[in-house]
Parts: sequence; structure tokens; C-alpha cells
Amino acid sequence: MNTKLSAQNITENCIYGYHEYVLSLPPHVSFASNNLTTILRVDKTMLESDEQDLYLSFVHPLDTQRYIAFLCSFTEANQTKSLQYCLVTADKKELFVQDTITTKLQRDGTLIGYSTLCDLTSSKNKLTKLQFLNDTIPCGFLRYTCETQPKITYINSHLLKILKLDANTIKNAELLELYTQNLFLLIAQEDLVKFKLFLNKAYSYGSPIAGELSVKRADGSKARLFGWITKIKNEEDCEEYQTVCIDVTEREQLTKNNVLNNYVRALQEIYEKIFEYNFETKSVKCIQVDEPSVFKKILNVSMNMEEATKNWLFKSVSLTDLPKVNSYFDQIFTSNYFDEMVKPPTIEYEALSSDGSINRYQGIFLKASETVGLYCCHKIKEELANETLRLENVTLKQNLQQLAMRFSEGCAAFEVKGENVTPLYASDNVCEFFGYTTAEWLPLMQKSTPL
Repeated sequence: MNTKLSAQNITENCIYGYHEYVLSLPPHVSFASNNLTTILRVDKTMLESDEQDLYLSFVHPLDTQRYIAFLCSFTEANQTKSLQYCLVTADKKELFVQDTITTKLQRDGTLIGYSTLCDLTSSKNKLTKLQFLNDTIPCGFLRYTCETQPKITYINSHLLKILKLDANTIKNAELLELYTQNLFLLIAQEDLVKFKLFLNKAYSYGSPIAGELSVKRADGSKARLFGWITKIKNEEDCEEYQTVCIDVTEREQLTKNNVLNNYVRALQEIYEKIFEYNFETKSVKCIQVDEPSVFKKILNVSMNMEEATKNWLFKSVSLTDLPKVNSYFDQIFTSNYFDEMVKPPTIEYEALSSDGSINRYQGIFLKASETVGLYCCHKIKEELANETLRLENVTLKQNLQQLAMRFSEGCAAFEVKGENVTPLYASDNVCEFFGYTTAEWLPLMQKSTPL
């Protein structure tokens, strides 16, 4: 048997989609195998030409520019490159193929490209259906590698929307590329250790792991996600993690607001003014004021945190105490101070009241949540209070004790003066936590204890 004829028979009939290009401009198919003509349902005359690329007419219109650029990228011998595109056969069927071309230089200097196709239609259709589901179900869907530094291999449009990365901007494209190369950069710092633990469990156990964590949005805010992580094998039989998640940010915020409102209601019984500082949005608003005050006009109006505080201090705090109070808030605004705050800082100062009088105030900065702090203050009453005032204080404490018992969650309050602390009230479950009955706790509320 003639070896040359056998080789020709192989290229004509046995290699899927085999064809040859002359890559001088304009690139064109100079030889089309019987196999390729069978695939496209045409004869050779509709593919082979010495002047133009007849094969181009079978490339899907959406892929023609990519295909032309692909052919033009071959400029020298011994190059091998691949491109995936869609072919439309003579009977209007669409085939998704991968075209791999290897170049050789002929003796006459002509650059020839030897091409073989690989049919991807079946796997492409499966991926298309999967992508359709991923883009239409109301859940975030994410796939990423099992490397030490996970890389994102797929993210659906719903999760991009949750992360506010759906807008087509340069900033979003840069952020997405950053997250794609290192998924850990997407996770909120406070939940990073938890997320790594989830991954280790999902990999070791081989079963889905459910949990909740916070992620960063493109606008700098955070989203709270609840989801499942599982280890899978992808189309190339490589291990990957797969995550399905839902956005529970609103639910999380509602829960935080309920807890915060309960906390504020208790504090309102003690303090005349309460200011809510949000360290995530860098804003402050007055949420409680008892006496007639200019703050009533801006009640619950959010303002820039540092600017509004400095303006208030300058207009009301006495010149003698102003440096001290400025320093107090400067420390609170310092990076990481609020995150690492253990003991609530207190301060005493003289300030101008709404009636024009100068009064001495006591303030305390309380940590209400991971991002919200409450500055509470009240006038300091004279040491020699009259009997009526004393009785009012007794009644107030009793009312506070009754109020505490109505809380469904644990709640306790303490008054800190100098180096002494006095318990004011505690709910039943707090008493139980410390090993006291309500009756045993009440006497503790009548005496101060050194810190």
C-alpha cells in the first residue's frame, strides 16, 4: 500500500474537520478534507479558494471578527494556537468547535496553517443550560478552585448584582479581576477566618457546609450572605468548590435594628441625649433628646460624623474643657480604636445648655454593634440633692428594674463613676447567666464596686 495515499486518506476522512490555510493576506482555506465537507454539508468547491476565505461564510456572524483576528495573529512558523467559535452548516445547524492551528513555512516562503477541529457542541449546550439556570435563579452562584488562594472560575449575574458589580464600569472590571485572582479579597476581614474554616470542612467532609458571612460590595458597603459550600469535580475532572448563596442583608439589618432599638429604649431612661455613630457610613445622628434643644430640629438626620461632632463641640463645650473633649472624640475616631474598644470611655465637661446656662455633663461612648456606637450624656446633678430628687432617683431605678424584666434578650446596664461601677439593672437571663436569682441581684444594685 502506498504510504502517501494512506496519509492522504487519513487527512481526508479520519481527522475531524481537517483543513489547511494559506496564511498570507488575505488568509484562506486552500484544502478542505472530505470530513470537513461532510460536517458542513457542502462540497470542496464551496470551501477551497486561492483568493478568498470561503470557509468564513460558515462562521457564525457573532464570531467572524474574532475568527479573522485569530488567523491574522499567525506570523511565523511553529506556532500553535486555538480558538472556540460557532459554525453554521449548510442546513442551518450550529456547531460549537475548537479550531487548533499549527503553522509551517514552505520552501517558497509561504506560511501554511494545518487545522483540526474539536466538536464542543454537546458540552457547550450543557454549559449554556447551566448558565441560563445560574443567571435566572434568585440565588448567587459561585465556583472557585481548591487552591490555597482560591481563584473564581464562574460567578453568575445575580451574585454580581448582590455585590454591586453588575454595572459595566472600569472600576468594577478591575475589582472583579482582583477577586477572580484571589477570592479571599472579597470576604469581609472579620469573617475571613470563618470562611477558611468552612472551606477546610467542605474539603475534608465531602458534604455541603452551610453558614453565614459578610462580603464586600463595590461601593464599600457589606452584604450578608447565607449559603452552602460543597466540593465538586468540574468538566476537566479537577476539584472545585461550589457555593450557592442568598442575600440576607435586610434580615440581618432588621435584627440589628431591633436589638439596637431595645438598647436605646433602656438608655433613654438614664441619658438626656443619645447620638448614634455609624462607623461604616461615617455618619452621626441625634436619636434622643429630652429637654428643649436645638438637636430636636435635626433629630434622626444623618450628618458627617467628624464634621458634625467638631461643630457641636465648638459651639457648646466650654473653652476650658474643649481640648479635653476634642481629644476624647479624636481617639474614638482613630482607626481601629472602635473595633478594639473594650471598656467604654467616659468623660466629664462643662457645656452650654439650650436655656443659656452652663452645666456640667457626663458622657459615655458605648459599642452597640460591630459598626454602631452610641454617645450618651446627661447633666451631673448636685451632690446635695433634695429629698424629692432622691425619691425620683429611687423611682427611676425601680422603673429601670421593671423595664429590664420586659426584655426578651439579655440586657444589663452599669453606671461608671471614676474607678467605681454600680449595677443599675439586669434582665432575668443575665441574672441567670451570672448565677443569681433576680432577688439576689437587686441588693447588688444598691452599692458600688471598684473596677
